[in-house]
Amino acid sequence: MKAAFVDGASFYHMRRNMGMGESFSHAGCRSILEEIGSNEPLLLPVAITVVHSVSANEVRELMANQFRPILTSSRGGQDDLAIILGIDKISPAEIHEIILVSSDKDFIPILRCKYAEGIRITLLATRTPQKDGRRSIGFEMEKEFGRDRFQFVELSRYINRLRHPEDQVEPLRYEYEVY
Repeated sequence: MKAAFVDGASFYHMRRNMGMGESFSHAGCRSILEEIGSNEPLLLPVAITVVHSVSANEVRELMANQFRPILTSSRGGQDDLAIILGIDKISPAEIHEIILVSSDKDFIPILRCKYAEGIRITLLATRTPQKDGRRSIGFEMEKEFGRDRFQFVELSRYINRLRHPEDQVEPLRYEYEVY
């Protein structure tokens, strides 16, 4: 079995760096989490941190798509702490892989511990630079990929599946008249 955690604030910033709007396809995101990494089933619902100001409709839509919203604040790393505590509870006897959607280096220590316990680590993030030119993934996280501890999956490969249906862009169609 594999377990997934979505750092909502980091996921939001990565989507913006890739040119996406605020909303995303919850069903598309869940299906991506189901298919990346190992072929083992995904433990549902998927934990996702969301800020207290999220609308009730958004929470209902997340829950309808097999996400478990964790209401928190992004101030002081409270959202990261909620995920770290969830990851810390994982036992290698039950969960063989952790998928984390985040570009945040704060998760490195707990992920190293879980890797040492024999749990496979897959990180879904993007290397798409931020608008100000800064890296989306820090050097500390990149080092972990170089040590082959964590598997990296590029989030931008799935941009079309992540777009909310209302944000889908139809291809331009031209009609030509024959003279």
